[in-house]
Amino acid sequence: MNYNNYTSEDFAADAYFRKWVQSPDVDSDIFWLNWLGQNPDKQQTVTEAKKLVHAFQVQENEYSEQFIAKLWQNIDSQISHKPVVRPLPVVQENRVNRFFNQYRKMAAAVIFLLAAAALFVTLYSLPEKHTTAFGETKTIILPDNSVVTLNANSTLKYSTDWDKKELREVWLEGEAYFHVQKQPARVPSQTGTKFIVHTGLMDVEVLGTEFNVSTRRGKAQVVLNSGKVKLNSDIAGKSSTIFMEPGELVELSESHASFTKRVVNPQNFSAWKNKKLIFDKTPITEIAKILEDTYGWKVTIANDQLASMTFTSTISIEKPEVLLQLLSESFHVNITKKGDQVTIGKAE
Repeated sequence: MNYNNYTSEDFAADAYFRKWVQSPDVDSDIFWLNWLGQNPDKQQTVTEAKKLVHAFQVQENEYSEQFIAKLWQNIDSQISHKPVVRPLPVVQENRVNRFFNQYRKMAAAVIFLLAAAALFVTLYSLPEKHTTAFGETKTIILPDNSVVTLNANSTLKYSTDWDKKELREVWLEGEAYFHVQKQPARVPSQTGTKFIVHTGLMDVEVLGTEFNVSTRRGKAQVVLNSGKVKLNSDIAGKSSTIFMEPGELVELSESHASFTKRVVNPQNFSAWKNKKLIFDKTPITEIAKILEDTYGWKVTIANDQLASMTFTSTISIEKPEVLLQLLSESFHVNITKKGDQVTIGKAE
């Protein structure tokens, strides 16, 4: 099967792809991970397709596995019921095959539409949605009085009826700093009402704490300032859980489906909410990504020797031109900016 020209919708409608997302085994893991390694440009498409498949699973109460299984069973049974009295003429047989092929395609389309509808309900029909532009931050007060500071180029979604639910849930795309208020439990067996931040790669589960969450470029990162958090992930059928202590950073990526942890200075990672960027021996390649995510620029590093170099400084987010000037002077390179295109060039 040639998947090179598949869209996210095509992947979500493909039985082998759905089986890998829902019930992966060794063979399917090897196939899809190798395919992604050979087609890195399809990573985003596959990620979107996974969301469609998972969104369909979210609605299993309405469209259960039994319903889908029965649907396919009916289709297969009709396809397998061939005439037994006499063989049909070739032309008629071709028509029958074409009819049932179309029938199967229609059924696949129905399944995809149900998945798309489920995804829309889950992600896009939430009552509250906050979005920031490049270079913009925003402070949001949640229904429980928890405070969220949303970084540039980010989106936060949540429902407003938390008083009727056992969980406090938000969905994040981009980066945000959370100051979560502890709430009494509505279930006697619990110590408090859980607060969960959903990202594309993992869920951050807390009761009351302060932490920074970033989810960009196929990677999710959590830095804990105070309290305790629990991280849950399920990538390619591999479930993982890890607990964090203050001062720890945990990362998870689509390409490496296991948590990595290290000790950091949390203030460096949440300085953006105070309109600052703190770099502490930060690689130039990482700085380029921060510039792209914060300001919407396209940064090109034309000098390969810079890739291994690091930079330490504190810069105002509102003065990115100062950062470019400091980088130019520190590494003795020409830096040009034309519109949204930034080039860190050859050595002077």
